[in-house]
Amino acid sequence: MQKASLLRNHAVLLLMITLLGFAVRVINLGGDSLWADEIFTVHDSHQDVGQIVAGNEIDHPLGYFLFQHFVLDVWGTSDYALRLLSAFAGTATISLIYVS
Repeated sequence: MQKASLLRNHAVLLLMITLLGFAVRVINLGGDSLWADEIFTVHDSHQDVGQIVAGNEIDHPLGYFLFQHFVLDVWGTSDYALRLLSAFAGTATISLIYVS
């Protein structure tokens, strides 16, 4: 019974830390204006999926622009929506670091 209780405590602590990490990331997420690289991301992500795949250079992560393409379709093109995918990815790394 002790081991189950310990695992539950670790899970609750990890959840609290992850939620705190998400809160820190999304506070004032859309407050600042876009930087140059974010403007390029909007431009590249608004292309058709075929254009994104065909025009991908070796130094840009293809998956990011594909995900961002669909995120912008769903959440719109506000500064907040543009940065939300990165906030989710950064939050997910908290749990991944704990697991590894």
